[in-house]
Amino acid sequence: MKVYLDGIIYSLQSVGGISRYANELILGLSKSQNDIKVLMHRKFYNKPPISESKLKFVSILPTIFKNTLLKYLSYPADQFITNHLLNKLKITEGVFHSTYYTNYSSIKVPMVITVHDLMHEILPDFNNIKSKLFLIKKRQAIMSADAIICISHNTAKDLLRYYNIDPKKIAIIYNGVSDIFTTKSSSEILAQFLSTHKINAPYFLYVGSRKSYKNFNSFIKAFAAWNKNRDYKLVTVGGGNFTLSELAYIEILGLKNQLISFSHVSDLDLAILYQGATGFVFPSLYEGFGLPLLEAMSMGTVVLASDISVFKEIGKDTPIYFNPNDTDSIIEALDLSLKDNEKRIQAGLIIAKEFSWQKTVAETMNLYKKISV
Repeated sequence: MKVYLDGIIYSLQSVGGISRYANELILGLSKSQNDIKVLMHRKFYNKPPISESKLKFVSILPTIFKNTLLKYLSYPADQFITNHLLNKLKITEGVFHSTYYTNYSSIKVPMVITVHDLMHEILPDFNNIKSKLFLIKKRQAIMSADAIICISHNTAKDLLRYYNIDPKKIAIIYNGVSDIFTTKSSSEILAQFLSTHKINAPYFLYVGSRKSYKNFNSFIKAFAAWNKNRDYKLVTVGGGNFTLSELAYIEILGLKNQLISFSHVSDLDLAILYQGATGFVFPSLYEGFGLPLLEAMSMGTVVLASDISVFKEIGKDTPIYFNPNDTDSIIEALDLSLKDNEKRIQAGLIIAKEFSWQKTVAETMNLYKKISV
């Protein structure tokens, strides 16, 4: 089967859950008996994990802009030019799968999109001109798609709430856990890593950006109020360097000497950080799925998570849940994480094994076949 994927996500995101999804999907599809082509834009942060011969450059506009508004304003012109170039490819067989809400009138084969979340529609953080421009493009892609993959039932529910589409178009296909998060490092490697990075005390781990819906500030406020916090470090991964205002708030809370931050780490290092953590904390107010939750469980880490519906869908009863808006509830979860949690850990390992990228790819291929008939 011929499968075309728009590699636009590689021009929009250097790291993140959607990039990981694209990488794992493309890698899995390329291992099967498919004719894969990824339609790349000229400017990109990374390339997908396939050979150069599988890449087709279709855009001549510089998609990467430091100014996010310029990035979104470039979409119409970029799409017009890309449409023109795609006309020359004469794509009339197979399926087209967008990695991030693109649709092209010049493509005459069934189109698939993946909806990862509805945060731009739901959260007040995104009530701005940039998001409104993006939502115009997103709506066009959703309404013109022949099939829509939602990465959770919760995301599908949100999608139907905001878009008048046929529920029969929706396929629930979960994300998976990358293989690197299924194998523990030796105690010697773990000890060496922690020593190298001066992590000389037990620690709680936070992974991801620190945008307001991630609720990081509420978590560290609770951590600072916890009567046992002096015995623990707080390790953060991702989200770039802390801003001056963030550092000022951390100092006000008295956590300056307990914070160890990594703006970015390799997957191997992230796996080690999960493995060594006393607990992994996921305090988000909203998520479409929550890959780190699965990654942490797969590494045998105790998970402390917001009691939002998507985490309960994915993690079931395994995490220690808390009210993300309640300091006392977060503190109670921190206390519970120090008790005997072997049953939680074992249950988490079992649940995590239910999610694999091989399964994601297989179910996606079945969807391609279904709509290409």
